[in-house]
Amino acid sequence: MTDNVVSCVSNYRKYLPTAELEVRLGRYQGGKFTAGVEREVFDQLISDMQSIPEFVDEGEWKEVVDYHFAHGNRKTRTRVLFNSDNMSMNTEHIHKYTVSESTYGHVRDDEDIAFRVMTSQELPVVDALPVVCIPTHVRIKQRRCFEDVRNGVVAWKYEFSKTWSANSRSVVEQLQHMSPPVYEVECELVDMDGSYLHENDDAFISKSLVLKGQMMCGDDVQDSTFEQISHWTNTSIPVESTSKRTNRKRVASNTSRMEKAC
Repeated sequence: MTDNVVSCVSNYRKYLPTAELEVRLGRYQGGKFTAGVEREVFDQLISDMQSIPEFVDEGEWKEVVDYHFAHGNRKTRTRVLFNSDNMSMNTEHIHKYTVSESTYGHVRDDEDIAFRVMTSQELPVVDALPVVCIPTHVRIKQRRCFEDVRNGVVAWKYEFSKTWSANSRSVVEQLQHMSPPVYEVECELVDMDGSYLHENDDAFISKSLVLKGQMMCGDDVQDSTFEQISHWTNTSIPVESTSKRTNRKRVASNTSRMEKAC
């Protein structure tokens, strides 16, 4: 069940330090995966996170705005984050590529809940950006994170986000005030000091990712009703190198099971 996820993990190792490995909740309908869960699931998972002593709660919702646009022949994202502690605004520009992904869904026809394990590469933009550009997609995200700390080091991060999306800043701000958000949940491998990757092989990490996906979806891992429904690998990732080490980041209705999820 986790064979293709192993390739996601091996690709993550291959593209470090600019790689990202995560599992994301959503729905699989009409042959397409869409991120997002029901409000009740979102709230229950946050409650579960708060009940686990080993998890560190950031404690506040932080807002970021993502602008997606074309730069040359590349998809580019500019992220703007306002820091209320020192009243400053931080901006980052990246090219992001999906490297590989595996999607799991229920074998029962009456349920479309799913999760996706994904490896991606984030490369800092090094060439000059245009002074003015037209965004193709704008997303406002209010997020709150819980860190799974092991031996004093962050191993995984669970991120909960309320998001609104549109093709312009004015429209997305209007939606933020008039429409309910999309409730998104993801868990990302952070491995701040590299010890988790050093101590565990690809098969172990793959199993951990799938278990986290199943449990965040409320599934019984001893009697799982999920199966893999798609896998995709990008064979045209540009070969680039960077000396910049990016900051590698990081539910379930049953708390005790969550604590044992590898």
